[in-house]
Amino acid sequence: KNHGGSSFENATKIISSKNGGFYISGSSRSLDLDVNNNNGNKDVWIIKINNDGNLIWQKSAGGSDLEEANSLLENENGELIIVGESWSSDADITENKGFSDGLILKIK
Repeated sequence: KNHGGSSFENATKIISSKNGGFYISGSSRSLDLDVNNNNGNKDVWIIKINNDGNLIWQKSAGGSDLEEANSLLENENGELIIVGESWSSDADITENKGFSDGLILKIK
């Protein structure tokens, strides 16, 4: 199966969910089909699929420049922790300290 929109998506990491299915981290440049939010050039994109590969939900975060998710984990509280890289300083990204910054996101 594949998931995404009419532009560019990539997947970088997959983990099993504690309550069934899988989480996949990556990035998206689309704003249609399976992707319902994009703040700019490329945003972090997290999806959850069931055991058959069907999309359960998706979440994106980023600013007007580039964001990438490189890895994720699910903690003991069921929250997702995503790490990656950001070049933005607007929208979901409140500050940029230089050319690019390490990015840490938590999804409850």
